[in-house]
Amino acid sequence: MNGFYDFSPDRERARCSRIGWSLFAMVLLTQLAGIVCLWLLPRLFPALAGLVWYAPALSILLPMLIGYPLLCLLLLPVKPLAAPEARPMRPLQFLGALVCAFGLGYLCNFVTVLLTTAFGELLGRPYENPLFSLAGTLPFPVLFLFMVVIGPILEEYIFRRVLLERLRHWGERFCMFASAAVFALAHGNLSQLLYAFAVGLVLGYVVLRFGRLRYSVLLHMLLNLPGALILGLLGPQMLYALEQQPQQMVEFGRQAAGMLAVTLILSEFVLLTILGSVLILTFRRQQLLLPRGPMGWPEKLKYRLFFTSPGIAAYIWLSAVLILLALLWG
Repeated sequence: MNGFYDFSPDRERARCSRIGWSLFAMVLLTQLAGIVCLWLLPRLFPALAGLVWYAPALSILLPMLIGYPLLCLLLLPVKPLAAPEARPMRPLQFLGALVCAFGLGYLCNFVTVLLTTAFGELLGRPYENPLFSLAGTLPFPVLFLFMVVIGPILEEYIFRRVLLERLRHWGERFCMFASAAVFALAHGNLSQLLYAFAVGLVLGYVVLRFGRLRYSVLLHMLLNLPGALILGLLGPQMLYALEQQPQQMVEFGRQAAGMLAVTLILSEFVLLTILGSVLILTFRRQQLLLPRGPMGWPEKLKYRLFFTSPGIAAYIWLSAVLILLALLWG
């Protein structure tokens, strides 16, 4: 590949900018479609205004129906230059990747809680995770289908196939970090930003190291499974109890022992995965390193060309504005 491809900075900067503008268009059009659907359709069909699940359903469906297809279409001129070599992933390697993804994700969640709590204090009101709006509004089978099945498949194809194969010639190490950053910003809210970046690093590593999208899809499904179960099964029960009369609260209180047991199990799971991820990354760090790539460019130059290209910069600014709006009026 080195002998046939011109790694000129201007060419690569233009290539990155095309990717960035495509991401920008994906996010912007999805947001505009959401505004139209929330404002126009309930006026044309008044019955939609009374449906509590309408807005949460839009937040799930619009990226899948509009944003991702548009991104794939806009990126067609940016040809993929290489695909990772396929190799089998052993069960212990898969387990290690799962532990790292959970552990790093939970560590990032702790930082996120501190940040959102601080913002809540500044704003004078608690900051609510946008995912919580799904609890109790969508039927659990629907929530499960989109969070655990459809969502991971589509997101892995977009961010770990379409994007990775258009960045891999920059070096797998850079590609892993750049694609994780793009993936995190695509969520458009502070609650998922750091978590998605950490998880994106692990999922990107798996695809680059083993060359098979099915491994990252399965990992993504397993990562989303606890959240779907908590939101879909525990969330509605707790919300229902808080909104009901005291007698329902007493009945819910009888389940406190079970809830305490679930809480303890989850707490131990969180601590074990964090400890496991720290141990794996500490003692296996050298074996986990990915190659820097054939370019021979300094890593700082790659990051500067990528993140300062006009398209990527526009995508970052748009994502930052959306995150800020979600903080102020979410």
